[in-house]
Amino acid sequence: MYRKMIWLFACCLGLALQAADPGIEPRRKIRQAIENPATAQTAAETALTDADPAIRLYGLYHYTRIHGEKALPKLFAMSMDKDPSVINFLTMFAASAQDREAGQALLLEIMNKNPNHTLRRMAARYASTFKFHKVTKRRKFDPQWDYELRPVQTIDLPLTGWRFTTDPLVNGHENGFYEISFDDSAWKLLKIGGWNKQGFPDYTGIAWYRITFTLPEKIDSKAVELYFRGVDECAWVWLNGVYCGQHDEGAAGWNRPFYLDVTEEIKWNAANTLVVRVDNSTMDGGIWKPVSIEILK
Repeated sequence: MYRKMIWLFACCLGLALQAADPGIEPRRKIRQAIENPATAQTAAETALTDADPAIRLYGLYHYTRIHGEKALPKLFAMSMDKDPSVINFLTMFAASAQDREAGQALLLEIMNKNPNHTLRRMAARYASTFKFHKVTKRRKFDPQWDYELRPVQTIDLPLTGWRFTTDPLVNGHENGFYEISFDDSAWKLLKIGGWNKQGFPDYTGIAWYRITFTLPEKIDSKAVELYFRGVDECAWVWLNGVYCGQHDEGAAGWNRPFYLDVTEEIKWNAANTLVVRVDNSTMDGGIWKPVSIEILK
């Protein structure tokens, strides 16, 4: 996929360098120099530091075409480039590298050093190894039950006391944020509601919530569900270190309630640790409506 996208970039680069603006003459000259086999290598390398982002992008494509993955060490100097097209090309090239270690090193360089949050996040998404997905089914819709399961009791989880942290590098899962033993004491304390007005104004991206709650002695039941009334926008959920499922409908899912079966994961008469990974792409985000435990029989 990445290589196909790089090829599409190449199809557009020639057009970009022919744009009718004050930079047309320098763009024409660099294109001619790169097309000349005798000067192509030097011209492509020189273009990498040009003030014109269209020239940098054109030079970047041809420099990587000439040198292949051997170009990766040279490209570290471009990790702080402010042009989205340049960084997008860098991330795709790094993500598609057969030399996985070298490619990841370049992505980390962009993630750690680029001054633009959006561009850092772009690289983080290419570098992310987050693959969690689970096909979920509520037990009340399972055809093996020959009678309807109905809620017999609702246990509301606290509205306050949720531990919270942002995850701009999209690597919280690699750091074990969902594990029961993870130490979240340094995380901020938030309440149910958007995170923008609780000390994280204008933040968009990945963030994590954790809370520990205790349930009573087992209630006579056939199934137990987590009920989320609203998470803006997407959510991935663990209970007691076990991945339970996701609510991944994109921006449209911000106000859609959802259920996850936790019959096997719940601990009665004991402490339970709930962890929610949230992804928000615009405006406010987070667990903005109450969460509860639904007991069914």
